[in-house]
Amino acid sequence: MNRAYSGDRIVDVYARYKRDILNHKPDYMSILVGINDVAHEADMKDGVNAERFEQLYGMLLDDLLKDLPDLKIMLLEPFYLPGKGTVSTEEKPEKAEYFAHEMPVRASIVKRLAREYDVLTAAYTSSDGKYGQIFVNYTDKDRTVTLEYGGEMTLYSSPDSKGESIQPQNGFTVPKESAVLLEK
Repeated sequence: MNRAYSGDRIVDVYARYKRDILNHKPDYMSILVGINDVAHEADMKDGVNAERFEQLYGMLLDDLLKDLPDLKIMLLEPFYLPGKGTVSTEEKPEKAEYFAHEMPVRASIVKRLAREYDVLTAAYTSSDGKYGQIFVNYTDKDRTVTLEYGGEMTLYSSPDSKGESIQPQNGFTVPKESAVLLEK
């Protein structure tokens, strides 16, 4: 079930917590939020600054894990694609620079929260800046396992019924410690 709303900021997601999340009692949840927090500030001076973004995101995760302790969560790092909405204009000459500065700040907040709350993270960009690659990180307090995959992703957050590693259809084994299944 998709409960995303185009244009939502972290404050909007948090405001819809009970109606759109808690009342449905999901088993799995992915969260992608942050681009609109930056875009609203760049366009309308109605965004959410980095400090408040982190505070509200942490409150959301606190509530989720308190109210739905078995919920499996993946945090998706916010990203943007250069385009009409993210470039500088005559009216807003600093817009491109603002996005280039603020989006990595939001992504680092999401990474930090994922480590703090011991949940999965995924990023949509590769190390060379090309879009379309997915990096999935599982942090188990001591280390981070990173898997790169260029296709669609399905998440399973526990090993198979025998406690063994999960065997994805595309032929590589994901150790049970990472608790991730990626398949085409």
